[in-house]
Amino acid sequence: MEFRLIKEKELKEAALLAEEVFSTNGERFMEFSFPTLFRPGVSHSYAAFNDQGKIVSFIGMVPFIIQSGDVHLHAYSIGAVCTDPAYRGQGLAGELFTLCQQHAKDSSASLMFISGDRSLYTRAGSVTFGKSNKYILEALTAEQLKIDTSHWSFSEMEPKDMFAVHSLMIHKTAGIQWGLSDIAQFIGASPLANIHKMDQHILIARTSEQEIVGVAVFAVPRNDSTNSVGMLIEQAGLPSAVAALLSNALTQFQLTSLSVTLPWQDIELANLLQAANTSVERQSNVGTVLVIDGEALIAQSGYGKSHPDNITISVLPDGCYELHTPHGSSVIGGNTELVSLLFDPHSTIEQPADTKLQTIALPYMYGLYFI
Repeated sequence: MEFRLIKEKELKEAALLAEEVFSTNGERFMEFSFPTLFRPGVSHSYAAFNDQGKIVSFIGMVPFIIQSGDVHLHAYSIGAVCTDPAYRGQGLAGELFTLCQQHAKDSSASLMFISGDRSLYTRAGSVTFGKSNKYILEALTAEQLKIDTSHWSFSEMEPKDMFAVHSLMIHKTAGIQWGLSDIAQFIGASPLANIHKMDQHILIARTSEQEIVGVAVFAVPRNDSTNSVGMLIEQAGLPSAVAALLSNALTQFQLTSLSVTLPWQDIELANLLQAANTSVERQSNVGTVLVIDGEALIAQSGYGKSHPDNITISVLPDGCYELHTPHGSSVIGGNTELVSLLFDPHSTIEQPADTKLQTIALPYMYGLYFI
């Protein structure tokens, strides 16, 4: 068995394996839904090849940057993890995952985001992270949203709206560091909607002066579906405009309810939803995260040696960390506690008196960007 970085000419075969494992009822969507994994480009993915040179196991891996204020986190996402049924139980995915972790570390990445919590990942140290709030907006209660919709007009996004949509997306409190072509590619691929066998729709809100002030990406049931529950995939812009788009979507797509999950930092939009008496479930972000390089994470988070408030974190020899503040020091017991301290606004990790680290906001990881 050979384990190595996949070559561009082998991506088609990897996509076929993923289709066989993940597609049902003959519906194939993996290749076009995940172009960053399966289309030509600089590949970071790994595969296992049998003695005949056939791909029998695959882990897709994509580098990206999270921008949160002045913080830029270099990270990888992994997805489309699959093994030919005839080769399962041989530890192939484990071998590939080890190679993926080393690849990420050699690339100076600090984190790896994983869309799952299998033992393959948790044994390596992946943990839940952050906080999010899941709301269910019912059609009957949508009218209670305290929004004056006369300010805006609503329409489906058109190609000429791309610059405005891109501007809204990159000015979120925390988000993926998108390029214009990146957003266009993920809009066209619609990975999350395809996985749920739903259709993707993008609505925008305009002012009377035709300025685009809100955008919302939805997954809605297909015409042949008996389901009438929709899902918000991504949103950006003026919170009141986004709330109006949510209300409008319920009517336009004839939904009985709409699932809306927001990262903890989207407070203004959350308050508007709560005012409409929506049910809410407090939860972690989604998936798990693995610390690839603690020292790199500290530096990228801004807690290296040059922090303006003299708050720094250092690496201890035993795999723990130490938080240094003007009021004293405390030990951070490993990567799980470090992730909690940095990304959880309700972290219970002990800190020196009169000190509280500013929580780093993260985007909700099952959004328009999805691997």
